[in-house]
Amino acid sequence: MSPWEKRERGGLYYTRSRKEGGKVIREYIGAGSLGELAAKTDALKRLRREEEAKAWQEERDSLEAIDKALGELYETAEILTRATLFAVGYHQHKGEWRRRRMDKKRPNAEEQGAVVPATKASTPTKGAEVSRSRSELINELRSLVLRASEGNQDAPRRIRRALEETPDSAQILSNIVAKRAERIFVKKICGDDLLLREALSLQLEEMRRQIAGCGPSPLEELLSERVVACWLQLQQAEAVYASGLGKQRRSQGEYHERRLDRLHRRYLSAVHGLARLRKLVNPKVAEITLIERQLNVAAERVGGDS
Repeated sequence: MSPWEKRERGGLYYTRSRKEGGKVIREYIGAGSLGELAAKTDALKRLRREEEAKAWQEERDSLEAIDKALGELYETAEILTRATLFAVGYHQHKGEWRRRRMDKKRPNAEEQGAVVPATKASTPTKGAEVSRSRSELINELRSLVLRASEGNQDAPRRIRRALEETPDSAQILSNIVAKRAERIFVKKICGDDLLLREALSLQLEEMRRQIAGCGPSPLEELLSERVVACWLQLQQAEAVYASGLGKQRRSQGEYHERRLDRLHRRYLSAVHGLARLRKLVNPKVAEITLIERQLNVAAERVGGDS
């Protein structure tokens, strides 16, 4: 409906429509120069709202692209971890990982080759083949892990065979998925500031070294990469939320709050996942060890910022 309304007497009048109590009310503003001025003012307001909506949509698209990159890393590490535990004789009972009764003995070095410290395999050079095999491996493991979770007795054996066919899968995934996610985060945070980018990369490398510990297995390295990536994403989300306080619409603030809650849960889950793997493979390594490392990293960060 046009905001200009023609009267039998007096020519064209400019009107505005608004809602009151669920009803649309038309407000008559005026004719002539007054009406034209009101029309231009409303047009500028509409243009400003459209530009703000477009900018907000672009920001959401950018944040969701970052979340998608980490989501791929998180899922990949989770699938590989669950596959490894199934392969070496564990099963889940009411959400808790336990050794099967038929095989209570501790897995030897060959059985837990994917999780005990091992010599790193050489980095593959054919990117197309790596990408194809990675996708195929993850899809196969995802299906087998689901079957194993449902109690399929043959699934653990098939999982083990799939892992044996790709013994350096954890390192391949770490090199491709984790590094790609980190590059996206660092670029988003640092922009074109090369000095800041280099400083952040060095900090992340030190965090990985402390979290992974001495002589980590390739799977532990992948899970350590996940912890660092989740931490970095959480820091970026907190910075974005803090920078918009008092400037955003209510719906935008609520979006950032929900995103922060989600990323915080994911970060804690990543920390717990690494601690759980170490505890199952080596009971002497308690979960408190990983937590202490996290606290040390956080304390160093706070000390460096002060």
